[in-house]
Amino acid sequence: MTVLSGLPEDERRRQEDEVIASFLADPRWKACPWVFAFLPMEHEFDLEPLLQATLSSGKRLALPRVEMGRLQFHEVTNLDGPWRVHSYGMREPAADMPAAALEETAAEGLLVIVPGLAFDMRGYRVGYGGGFYDRLLSALPDSVETLSCLYREQLFSELPLEPHDRQVGGLFFPGMHKKTALPG
Repeated sequence: MTVLSGLPEDERRRQEDEVIASFLADPRWKACPWVFAFLPMEHEFDLEPLLQATLSSGKRLALPRVEMGRLQFHEVTNLDGPWRVHSYGMREPAADMPAAALEETAAEGLLVIVPGLAFDMRGYRVGYGGGFYDRLLSALPDSVETLSCLYREQLFSELPLEPHDRQVGGLFFPGMHKKTALPG
């Protein structure tokens, strides 16, 4: 996180604008009726304009809560909250917001936006150590698209892997004007 905390605000915004424009032009985003995403923590890639575009386009959006050691996604209709701040520092929807069942959303067409601290060109990522997204990625049907938005500073040629690590299907970062094809 040290690299990202030192990234100047104008450079962050420039990279975010470029990445979000590429993401919104991608056919995978255009085709999906459901998006599972997350609210960014401090120094993370700011997805809020992308989340707002998702809602404005008529797509359904669900955000995660940590419940019993797993991510449970809840449908949201706006980005106004109320949000609970989890002990890990991430903002979560209230528990009484409607749950979005993975099986049903996957059957309708689901795209999952996956966070991370670092990514490599193969689509592997380093998260925050809880394993939440590795477990989610392992549980997803093959039909579900998984993508990540990141700053150039988060991209490495190769990261060390552990047996539980799972790949993200595509990376969006500055300098890439369309999806990065990653081996599956």
